[in-house]
Amino acid sequence: MLTILIGSLARRDYTPFSDDDVIIITDSTRSEIEFMDPYMPIDIEPRVFTINRIYEMAKSLLVTMRYLII
Repeated sequence: MLTILIGSLARRDYTPFSDDDVIIITDSTRSEIEFMDPYMPIDIEPRVFTINRIYEMAKSLLVTMRYLII
């Protein structure tokens, strides 16, 4: 499993009302709700993807970029 911090906390421009945006890449198909903990001191907003889904999104982005460049 790989966890990547994104959003205002990663950019260091967060406010007291900011949540913790994270991308979770896993080989399981667990849902986002399974990564949430109601006892955490900050709201966590997980975006969970399998590695196969990441590959699909990357391929789609490359196709789109080729279309825009040509």
